[in-house]
Amino acid sequence: QKFLQQIKDHSESSGQVKDDLRLEKMLQCGVTTKAGLSASTTQNWLVLNYVDTKNSDVTSMSKTLCQIPWVGLALPVGQKTKHCSSPGRIFCFLPLPPSDDGDSNTGLPIHVNGSFSVADNRRNLTWPAQDREKDDKVIWNCLLLKHVVASAYVRLILQAESLFRTESEIKLKDVYGAWPDIDKVQCHWREMLPSFLE
Repeated sequence: QKFLQQIKDHSESSGQVKDDLRLEKMLQCGVTTKAGLSASTTQNWLVLNYVDTKNSDVTSMSKTLCQIPWVGLALPVGQKTKHCSSPGRIFCFLPLPPSDDGDSNTGLPIHVNGSFSVADNRRNLTWPAQDREKDDKVIWNCLLLKHVVASAYVRLILQAESLFRTESEIKLKDVYGAWPDIDKVQCHWREMLPSFLE
């Protein structure tokens, strides 16, 4: 709630987030699941919500599409964590459905939620193709990856490292497990790697 209030406080009357702004909110949460008669299991997560309008191209496209440059990243942490056992999923407020071509997976060890542009059938994100190179929705997704997701991902790892030093729940393997395995990152998600590694 506080993060949403911050966004509202930093928005113009038109509903657009002001230029040259960076907001972030980190939280830890646990998700308990139970399947049938089996014992319940709890997975702890480090979650970062992030809004960034520092890049002028992001800000301009944000205004064109009336989108907030917002992403949320979720890193599994704690004793039961099995990094890279399942690839990170893509969410656009709801999870994208699994697909045969793996387009709903990032190949990252984190889940990524954001204000992405999705295809008309909501089965995948809108990506560059021969007939869509100059499409604003394609450009928006690429800008989000390159500038907002990459920056948020760095912040997530830095926060995990900081929490490792102060809290017993975050383990060193969680910090190292947050780093992407470049060979596993799916094609479109490689767009963010140069910015992430800077």
